[in-house]
Amino acid sequence: MKLLDANVFIYAVGRAHAYQEPCLRLLAQVEENPGDYNVSVEVLQEILHVYWARRQLADGLRAFDSALKAFPEPFPVETQDSTLARSLLQRHPRLSPRDCIHAAVVLNHGLEAIISADRAFDEISEIKRLDPLELYP
Repeated sequence: MKLLDANVFIYAVGRAHAYQEPCLRLLAQVEENPGDYNVSVEVLQEILHVYWARRQLADGLRAFDSALKAFPEPFPVETQDSTLARSLLQRHPRLSPRDCIHAAVVLNHGLEAIISADRAFDEISEIKRLDPLELYP
């Protein structure tokens, strides 16, 4: 199973961008094989936060609803995830705390990878990042 980062949803529903079409294709693949993917509650929170910060709340609510419909049982973020995120942040201070939470969910749930456009995840050797541009060029 792979964790989808919030940027997959954001690029898919956003304005024209090099990542838009690959993310749309990825989400179509998710619909065909939903058991191969999931999100976390932090990914859902990030979707809301990004669109709220952009003053595009209606778009964010639609993206949130779409993600939750596709993944009605997102991974929770628990104390062990926060603790591991703290450790990852200490070792990789250039990463954001949110990225460290995502990485901790991947590690603590034994997931195959995170699918993300964010190259910052490449700093964490313990996880594998799959780039939508490489998956769906």
